[in-house]
Amino acid sequence: MTAPLCAGVSNTIDALFAIKKLVFDPASAITSLPELLDCLINDWGYAMIGPYQNTLMGQAELAEQAKRYREWRDIALQLPKWGSGHAEVDALGEWFMDRLVTLCVDTLRGPHPVLKPALDTIAASFGSIEFVATPGIGTFEGYVGDGLDCGASADGRRNGMPIASDLSPTPSPQDLPPAPAFRNIYQALQSWRVDAIEYGLSNASPVDMNIPENFPLEDLKRFVKAYARGETGSNLITLTCTDLATCQAAAQDPERYNLVRVRMGGWTEFYAAMFPMHQEQHQRRQYFTP
Repeated sequence: MTAPLCAGVSNTIDALFAIKKLVFDPASAITSLPELLDCLINDWGYAMIGPYQNTLMGQAELAEQAKRYREWRDIALQLPKWGSGHAEVDALGEWFMDRLVTLCVDTLRGPHPVLKPALDTIAASFGSIEFVATPGIGTFEGYVGDGLDCGASADGRRNGMPIASDLSPTPSPQDLPPAPAFRNIYQALQSWRVDAIEYGLSNASPVDMNIPENFPLEDLKRFVKAYARGETGSNLITLTCTDLATCQAAAQDPERYNLVRVRMGGWTEFYAAMFPMHQEQHQRRQYFTP
């Protein structure tokens, strides 16, 4: 058994949708693909670098181009995101997830000529052996580190910023004040209700869901039962019950809030013990309401 571990999927779906809208959709296109690439290389205008920008053109013209790139980012950030139950984004997400799972499985079912001799050698040495691919999506605590060497992406994420944790919706940008969206928990999970996720990702893929502290207990029981009956999407969820204000207070006064814990996908962590960039990412995760 081999378990391909994928990461950055939510950001990828949002980025592909943004490229579609910013470049290819006649009703919303604002730039060309080469221009958007230059924009991303220059970190949405926050790092205007040569040779992708002519630094000899003068500071005024350079500043104007940087402003234009930042305006494009504002537009990208306003686009619908995956994990909110938006039909058009979900259609792209379903296509992408199906392709991803197929790629993982076909690597063993129809191996590349470079890989096939190695698999044949194992079979010859140990007899009848069949490898089974069980793909999954998980970052654990790596959502910060995995983002460090990833350049800016078309979903509005800046160079080096964290990616989404596990198979969760993308968080709000870390360079901006926390502004988590509040999404209906049933509508949002429709984004995950596709075979490629519920069955294809057979090694599981956590959806890390923040719920507010005033989430009614009876509504929470009702949701958990509905999830257990398979009436919502996803094959694994984690629930962190905490308000943004609580997280912000815990970051400032860790001794007073030393019992606050959050879900990391694979375990529960004390919020006060986390590094600042991890704390900030948790403050920007999306919230779900009944």
